[in-house]
Amino acid sequence: DLEAGNVVYVHQSGTDLQLTFQVSDGTVPSPIATLRILAIEPNIRLHNNTGLTISQGGAARITTANLSVETNAVKQRVAILYSLTEPLRYGEIQKQGSIGGEWKKVESFHQQDLEQGRIQYFSTDPEHRQEDVTEKLRFSVQVGQKVLPNNTFTISIKRATIKMKTMVPLQMKNKRHKNITSRELEAMLEDPNSAPVPFHYVIIQAPKKGNLELLGNRLTEGFGFTQDDLQRNHLSYSATIRNAQQAEDSFQFR
Repeated sequence: DLEAGNVVYVHQSGTDLQLTFQVSDGTVPSPIATLRILAIEPNIRLHNNTGLTISQGGAARITTANLSVETNAVKQRVAILYSLTEPLRYGEIQKQGSIGGEWKKVESFHQQDLEQGRIQYFSTDPEHRQEDVTEKLRFSVQVGQKVLPNNTFTISIKRATIKMKTMVPLQMKNKRHKNITSRELEAMLEDPNSAPVPFHYVIIQAPKKGNLELLGNRLTEGFGFTQDDLQRNHLSYSATIRNAQQAEDSFQFR
């Protein structure tokens, strides 16, 4: 167990402690030995705090290269908890439950989540901005009973030069399957005199009560469709719940 690292000491109180033990080979016991344990107060300091730059409507992972703290617990695995202390204005912090799993909004996370690439900032601001904006992520860090308060992680959000010309809710009207067309979704460039460009929509969060389908194939996070698909009736929504008449569903895209 010792060689495998399966034995862990958990400190609860006191600063100068002793652990008394005896070893036996099953026949002969050893002399009594004492292991001294010196508990020190945690010391926390920010190590990395680079901030982040993303495009409006986009999502970007926050890793320990962007944000991390150091402690004086050398070569020890300690739980380092980050907690948001103020509401965010232009987006949300999300955590991925498992590899390839769904991203969900959170108000706190651990440094281990940052190490594993399971934390991201998602820009949810729907406004058409005339200039870039800055999100100030205010947070505290806690290790045991020790708290490092009043920290700020800056996220620069580059305004979108694409805006939605049309975004109308899809009315199923007692149907379980219906096409989504440019009558419901249509994007345009901010400058009306710009040359036409092909728009590609990427799904950030798929619907929960039905499926988005492109030519009959289900679309999930990371996949997408084009404006041409909307114009050609290639995109559709299919309800998967029983009582679809009284339900409301949505999906997020950029």
